Amino acid sequence: MAVGLRLGFTSELSDPRRLGDDQGVWGLGHQVEPLVFPALYTFLALTWGAPGWAVIAAIGVTAAAVSHPAARAAERYLARHGAPSTATSSTTNSPLSSPASHLETS
Repeated sequence: MAVGLRLGFTSELSDPRRLGDDQGVWGLGHQVEPLVFPALYTFLALTWGAPGWAVIAAIGVTAAAVSHPAARAAERYLARHGAPSTATSSTTNSPLSSPASHLETS
């Protein structure tokens, strides 16, 4: 369900003419993240010791601090420009956009 909410929100913010590009970059991030961050965290913790743990904590705190303002900026953008009609109509039939409706029709 969370994946559907993320993809739906991302497609509402994307330029309707470039949805494929945006979804490709979004998907690439989900493939690279599980490879890069465990290796980075292991390197920092084992090689740098206590300063490495401080860097890991700073990464987590920064990500948490930036997520709320980023979500608010996205909401303001949608309020000003509205969701593209082509993006909304293309995701309404997807099981990811509404998991409950997908279960009801099955």
